[in-house]
Amino acid sequence: MYSSKFRVHIYGYIFSSIFDCAWLKVLILIYRIHYTPLIITTSTIKDVGKLKKILMTLGGHMVPEWNSKCDLVVMDSLTLTVKVVCALLSGKHIVHPSYFDDLYESVLTGKRRPDPKKFLPPLGERSLEAAGLSFDPNPARKKLFEGKTFLFASHKQLNKLKDPIKCGGNFILNVNGDL
Repeated sequence: MYSSKFRVHIYGYIFSSIFDCAWLKVLILIYRIHYTPLIITTSTIKDVGKLKKILMTLGGHMVPEWNSKCDLVVMDSLTLTVKVVCALLSGKHIVHPSYFDDLYESVLTGKRRPDPKKFLPPLGERSLEAAGLSFDPNPARKKLFEGKTFLFASHKQLNKLKDPIKCGGNFILNVNGDL
């Protein structure tokens, strides 16, 4: 008796079959897919048009203000802004827009994602040129403000700096009762 047998292994699925017999052996591996969106914010960037286009192609989102779900801050040149401070305190990367060109290229070609550390924007302020400064993510910064007390002279100052204080591990307490 003649029998045809084939075995195909495709992405974790193994199918076996003998056509002239009454059995079919199937092993199916089930994978769980977890979607994590790419959420970015920009600071002091000149042209966001190309960035938005690439980001939409990658399925990412751009938000106007820093929040705890942001993955990256995108800048043309590194200047000290509230968003940069929040990214540093949250352990997130600060990248140049060219990072997304390489990220898009890696998705198209199936290569490894580019390292965000290699896309640190050039320093835009002389005060940031001190030796030993690191703009790489550092988990120790997440607790930098724990146990510290901050006093603000105005509501404007409080509203501007409350996000970095929260990112640094502290909370905002309203002592006036009128916020």
